[in-house]
Amino acid sequence: MSNGEQSRHRLELGTAFLGSVFQGRVVVINSGEHGIRIERIKSSCGCTIAQSSEREISPEGSQSVLIQVSRKGLGAFAESVDVIISGRQHTIELKGRIQAPVWPQSELVIGEDGEGEVTLEIRDGTIALDSISFEPDSDQFKILEKRVLDDEVWLKIARNDSGQFYEAIHLQPRVEGDRKFEPVSIRVKYEGVIRAVPKTLYIAAARDLRFFLFGDVSSIIPKENSRIDVFIELKLKEGGTASKTVEAKMTVLKQGVSLSFSSDLSDWIRDASLSTDVEAKISCGEIGFTARFRFLDS
Repeated sequence: MSNGEQSRHRLELGTAFLGSVFQGRVVVINSGEHGIRIERIKSSCGCTIAQSSEREISPEGSQSVLIQVSRKGLGAFAESVDVIISGRQHTIELKGRIQAPVWPQSELVIGEDGEGEVTLEIRDGTIALDSISFEPDSDQFKILEKRVLDDEVWLKIARNDSGQFYEAIHLQPRVEGDRKFEPVSIRVKYEGVIRAVPKTLYIAAARDLRFFLFGDVSSIIPKENSRIDVFIELKLKEGGTASKTVEAKMTVLKQGVSLSFSSDLSDWIRDASLSTDVEAKISCGEIGFTARFRFLDS
């Protein structure tokens, strides 16, 4: 970059792994007959540092501007550095990409047995796959088995708490030495696993009823409206069953759905069961669960 009119330049920094520092160098050449001065160097964000050891540049002389970029996010980035030379602004556009050294190829699918599998792609050739290990960031999951497949690591993972449904698992990669990695975040999907809350629904007069469902609920979410048919089968004390299909309002939540029933359902439960405490099987689409209805005014 030479002194003169205002100008724009591009510096391609390439690709680096998360946690690395990009470094580049721009040489300012004074092609004029008089000395020039680097008056100010300004970067577009706090993640970019640009500095020069000398500000004065004699005729036919040159001076380097060292640029360092340390990004925390993944993906492509674009930053800039403005170098003010003798009242004229010269802009250096910086482009690069950050990628994680360890990356999940898919989500973790937890089955009815509480276990699932995931394959991690190791993009950093300096990592010895036999020596790398992974540690869940909480005691909700544990690693049962690890296998090395070319440049990939296969893991079998189990969840410890069958009553909780987490959207993601975070694994901390560990290798020998002082090198540190950012945790690997893996989305978790539950297949054929569901939890209904509450297990016992206490019923008060003239109040709507509501269940919350967590886990594999995607198959029952309506595409066009918020209403869904629910089949309820009561287990009668004297033997036999009583059943009915009712309409429920479904609300999609961050980690599941809620099913709301009108107060008419409680009247039917009392009349059909002739009891203030009754067990029930409830199903909607491919999902089924058991619950207990208990009347508070008994």
